[in-house]
Amino acid sequence: MPTFFFFIFFFLLSSPVLTIALNPEGSTLLSLAKSLTLPNSIRSSWNLSSGSNPCLWVGIQCDTRHKVFSLNLSGHEISGQLGPEIGKLRFIESIDFGSKKLSGPIPVEIVNCTQLKHLDLSKNLFTGKLPKHLNMLQKLRYFAVYSNGLSGNIPNSLFMIPTLVSIYLEEIFLRGSIPSNVGWASKIQLLYLHFNQLSGSIPESIGNCTELTELILKGNMLTGILPNSFNRLENLIYVDISDNGIEGSVVPFSLEKNCRKLIGLILSNNHFSGEIPQSLGKCSSLRVFTSINNSLTGHIPSSLGSLSELTHLYISQNQLSGKIPTELGNCRSLESLELNNNQLTGEIPSELGRLNKLHTLQLYENSLRGEIPLGIWKIQTLKVLIVYNNNLSGELPGEVAELHHLKNISLFNNEFSGVIPRTLGINSSLEVVDFHNNDFSGEIPPNLCYGKHLRFLILGLNQLQGRIPLDIGHCSTLTRLRLQQNNLSGFLPEFGLNVNLYVNLSSNQLSGPIPPELGNLVQLQLLDLSHNQLQSPLPSQISNLVKLYSLNIGFNSLNGTIPSSLGSLTELSTLILSENHFTGGIPEFLQKLEKLLELHLGGNFLRGDNPSSLGELKNLAYVLNLSGNGLMGHLPSELEYLSVLQCLDISCNNLTGSLETIGKLNSLIEVNVSYNLFQGPIPGPLHEIGLSCGLNFKVSPCSSSSARKGLSVVYKYIAILVPSTLFFCVLVVLLLCCISRRVGIFGHDGSSYLLRQVMEATENLNKKFVIGMGAHGTVYKASLSEDKLYAVKKLIFTNQSRAKATMLREIQTVGQIRHRNLMKLDVTTLISKNWQKERIYKITLKMPIKGKRIKTVI
Repeated sequence: MPTFFFFIFFFLLSSPVLTIALNPEGSTLLSLAKSLTLPNSIRSSWNLSSGSNPCLWVGIQCDTRHKVFSLNLSGHEISGQLGPEIGKLRFIESIDFGSKKLSGPIPVEIVNCTQLKHLDLSKNLFTGKLPKHLNMLQKLRYFAVYSNGLSGNIPNSLFMIPTLVSIYLEEIFLRGSIPSNVGWASKIQLLYLHFNQLSGSIPESIGNCTELTELILKGNMLTGILPNSFNRLENLIYVDISDNGIEGSVVPFSLEKNCRKLIGLILSNNHFSGEIPQSLGKCSSLRVFTSINNSLTGHIPSSLGSLSELTHLYISQNQLSGKIPTELGNCRSLESLELNNNQLTGEIPSELGRLNKLHTLQLYENSLRGEIPLGIWKIQTLKVLIVYNNNLSGELPGEVAELHHLKNISLFNNEFSGVIPRTLGINSSLEVVDFHNNDFSGEIPPNLCYGKHLRFLILGLNQLQGRIPLDIGHCSTLTRLRLQQNNLSGFLPEFGLNVNLYVNLSSNQLSGPIPPELGNLVQLQLLDLSHNQLQSPLPSQISNLVKLYSLNIGFNSLNGTIPSSLGSLTELSTLILSENHFTGGIPEFLQKLEKLLELHLGGNFLRGDNPSSLGELKNLAYVLNLSGNGLMGHLPSELEYLSVLQCLDISCNNLTGSLETIGKLNSLIEVNVSYNLFQGPIPGPLHEIGLSCGLNFKVSPCSSSSARKGLSVVYKYIAILVPSTLFFCVLVVLLLCCISRRVGIFGHDGSSYLLRQVMEATENLNKKFVIGMGAHGTVYKASLSEDKLYAVKKLIFTNQSRAKATMLREIQTVGQIRHRNLMKLDVTTLISKNWQKERIYKITLKMPIKGKRIKTVI
């Protein structure tokens, strides 16, 4: 019993001793830890077993008085909320909770830490607003709360702290304006307010911040003009006010006085106007000048040539005019020069070839002419050369193949010519080669994918010939392959397991079968092999291309039946199989292609009835073309479900019955039902659009009791108008300019005798001789003599790709279709100028006429 009482007495005496041993700051820290999730390395340290002195705990530093002056938990995984207890650390000078997962509001009690000099709460999940009474932190020098989920305005009290040097408030969704008292914090050197939603103008008082070196305001909604007080900011080193709505002069402050320390001036994506001042050339330390997408006018000042430290000059997407100053060749430190999307003229100065550190040159979307100087092709550091949409010409020198770092060379829509250097690609890791729409000839270089990085190979609309290199078929990185409208021949390459997304090899002279290996391109989304000489059946492996949304293999000589495995291509929106030799019936699998917007099966040898399953294609909106086959029977009533269809062509078949189903398609704007065996009345809605595409003729409705009469009316118009517009054409396009000695088209030496006769007979194509109007032109009646009566069609050339394609189909099918109502084609004359950039499509119609060939004048 005495022992028991002694133990109780000892416990009562010793317990207060332990409590007293932990000072108030230690108790505060333990209380603060209750709302935080701390790692074991901290929690095992922050307790009494580690000692009664918190100065020995992890992340804690104390001064000589054993007062906590630093709390730094950076480098530790911490989450939870920062409790109000933080305000009890009255002697603390530095708090660093940066890059944690702290959430909730920033406790307002933090302003009680009046000795604070450094406060970093950046890269957390804090929400709510900034504390109002920040001015209580009168010793604060560093304030960082960027990359949080805060909102609200910047409190005026922040700029009442006279000691502030660095403010980082970017990426926290702040709204409102920049406080007008920003100039009160006159010792600020770094002010980062970017990527918020700040509005209004930049306050005039900012000119009081005369020690300011870095000002970052990009990505807000600021407006107005830059204040004149900028003139007092003589210590500026870096200014970025891009991506706002600021107006006025591009450099409103006195450059001569204030820019000698300036290294970076970023003004892009605003509404700046006027000229770039010559005085910008006096910013001798300037390394980066960016003013993309403004409204700058005038010439590029030659004084920029004195900026020997300049590494990046970006002044694209403006309205700059005149020539590229030769003085830019003196900027020997220049690494990137972007002058694209302006109105620059003249030639590229040869002095740019002296920029031996240049890695990016972008001059596209201007009106530059002449050749690219040879010196530029010798810059060994060059990675990107983009000059498309100019009037540049000349040939590619062999030096281009020696640029070891070249990745992107985009020359499209110019007038380059000659042969592409055969060794291009061997010495570099090319990623983009785009020479589309030039006049290159010769063969495609065999090693463009040698570096195994090629993504875009775009060489369409040139005069390239020969075979497609095997290297292209096995280029596993290729995502765009466009070689259309050249003179390429031979077989298609065997494609490996590539990541191709778009392949367009149309309008060449490719022959042979479509290789089964094409099915390896399982990522393919667009495939266009049309207008070639491909033969044999369509391989079933095409069904592997389940991501295809557009398949165009029209205008070839493919045969056999359309494989039912195409039903697996359920992403298709465009399917064009027209003008081949496919046989069999219209496939039933089409009903599975629910996303189809246009379907072209015309010009084949399909037989049988129109299946009712066509009515399942309820999204078919643009075209249903079944023309030029041998289809029979009635139109299925299910066609009325095609409620959004705009163009229907079922001409040149042996269809019978009535047109009642078509009359229910109220969305139709073009219909062609000619050269069939339909009977009965013409449905009322068709009177508004006519029965042949592009022919806006009207026919009076027939009653049900006069079906035969209605049929005769249909035949009357079909027999007169449709042949004259579609199948009995002499192709005439008036030549608007004289070429060499050919002064004109009306009766001069360059015109044929027949053409002169036609022009005389129609009184220079007078309107009174018009007998019809087609989708691509006007048809005139030309009576040359009693036994020579011609239908003359004057074609209208257009730049719309769809219109050009349909016109080509019309020309190529003239004389190929035989029908009892067709007259015979006699002669075609084609005179053309400036179609697709002065490139005449030579179309020779080789149909037998009384044992002779048609004479074609091109």
